[in-house]
Amino acid sequence: MKAQVRNLLRQDDSPFRHDPHFAFICWNMIQKREISTNTTFRISSSLQRNLANELRDIAPSLTTLANKWNNSVDEKPCTTQEKRAARILRRLQASTKSLRGSVGYKLCRRNEIRSLMKKYSTPALFVTLNP
Repeated sequence: MKAQVRNLLRQDDSPFRHDPHFAFICWNMIQKREISTNTTFRISSSLQRNLANELRDIAPSLTTLANKWNNSVDEKPCTTQEKRAARILRRLQASTKSLRGSVGYKLCRRNEIRSLMKKYSTPALFVTLNP
């Protein structure tokens, strides 16, 4: 996708080059793709099997709850099964360690800098280059 956008912008007399909305639409698409490919769910190994069984039991409730939330984000779970499904979903933790700009990404980069400082000692001068 990035290569296609770059190609469309570099073409001579490209209508996309002068379109004010094109960059924002493409950036939004690229971000959504990065989020869908880099987001994972974490749970402790002791709860994993129990959670899998519970999710299997409430699978029909999950689809009705998802349909409700697609219609309106403010919808509340009504039935006991939907409330149980919402409780189970709250136990899952989303992790985005390689998504640029996320808390997990910043934490990984910070840890990487700390490990380099431990290996090579602290720098005498820090230079930050911004594009």
